[in-house]
Amino acid sequence: MHSSLFRRIVWYGCLTALVAMMLFSLGGCGGKKTESSYGPAAEWVDDMREQIQKDIDDPEKVAALLVVVDNIEITLVDLDENVKTYYKTLTELDKNYNTTREEFQAAIDTFNAMRKEIFEKLLEQMAEMKRIAGEEDWKKIADIDTTLYESWQRSYEL
Repeated sequence: MHSSLFRRIVWYGCLTALVAMMLFSLGGCGGKKTESSYGPAAEWVDDMREQIQKDIDDPEKVAALLVVVDNIEITLVDLDENVKTYYKTLTELDKNYNTTREEFQAAIDTFNAMRKEIFEKLLEQMAEMKRIAGEEDWKKIADIDTTLYESWQRSYEL
């Protein structure tokens, strides 16, 4: 019973996270891929940094956009750490025969609250990027080869 519940919880957690990350996808062609070994969505972060430096002429705007990309990377790493903690918590709860439904629900509620907070932060950061870039420059930097969703998905090899 617990194992089946655990699998459903993990599946719905992953599905929720994937759907939310789709909100942040930026599509297009171009941009050279770079290999990185750090954090979730590292490919998107690298591509976005490269695209900003390549396509934006205003040095102040470049600097401001790169700060936001750095903050997005930190937020994504926070999300990654929270997901790992969530899975670890669920695994520990699942191993204990005496774990109650309420304990599982408390773990789920805690994760969902954190997830909502992080996704709201990501939405704010993406809006800040758009505000800083302006419409014309946003069109240039949104035309990257890797979407945030695809990069995040590959980070977890889903």
